[in-house]
Formats: sequence, structure tokens, C-alpha cells
Amino acid sequence: MVAQRWWQSALRVKGNPGANVTVRNVVFRDIEVVDVDLVFDLAMHYACQNTSGTENYNDCAGAQHGSPTILPSVSGIHFENIRGTAWRSGWFRCLSEAPCRDVTFSGIDVVASEPFVCEHAEVSGWEPAEQACAPTRPREEAA
Repeated sequence: MVAQRWWQSALRVKGNPGANVTVRNVVFRDIEVVDVDLVFDLAMHYACQNTSGTENYNDCAGAQHGSPTILPSVSGIHFENIRGTAWRSGWFRCLSEAPCRDVTFSGIDVVASEPFVCEHAEVSGWEPAEQACAPTRPREEAA
């Protein structure tokens, strides 16, 4: 088991639009964290987000960081047997044009003060992440 204490982001994958980033088939396994800011962090707008994943980041467009036609590709990220304490359990900030795909959780026991935040990620296996990452559906028009 690996123990991490007082880190800002414990388990992080980061990239930016305009950067040629491909991350596939990564397993984070048997890790304990203690009092970190974020346990799970997928940041595909990394240059636009402060390191604690709080909402006071400067939102920027891909064109500001290189060619918006070059997008990061993230898939097959697996979190297994992760436990500990955090300010926020997770912050997934992926791209609508290139969502993070096949992100799975198993054996998760994380206590956090703030809820999971998610944009454009396809996740399974852990209810807090699944709820945060669920796509929002437009309201149906009244007939």
C-alpha cells in the first residue's frame, strides 16, 4: 500500500487542449490518502484550473493553449482499493469534444467534506462519481 498525506491532488491525470496527450489503461491500486485536497483528479483544462480543484479557476478555451483540433485522449483509467480522507473526493474536468472514457472505480472508501465534481467523463463502479458524472438531460417541453 502507498500512503499519501497532505497532497493537493493524490491521483492525477492532466492535459490541455492543444497538447498531444494520450493516456490509456492506467491502474491506481491499493493506495491510502490522508487529508488531501483531491483524491481523484482528471484535469484536461489543467492550465486553467487551480491545483486544489476549487471553482475559482480561470476558464479558458482550447484556442488559448494551442490548436483546438489537438485534444487530449483519456480512457481506461481504473481506481482500485483506494481509501482515505479528503477535502473533495474528486474533480473530473474533461472536454465535451473529447470526454474521458471508461473510468472505473472498485473498492473505494473515501470520506470527503465536499462532493465529487464532474464534467464530460464516463464512469462506473462508485455512486458519488456516477451521480456527479451523469449526463444532464434537457427538460422536456410541456405539451
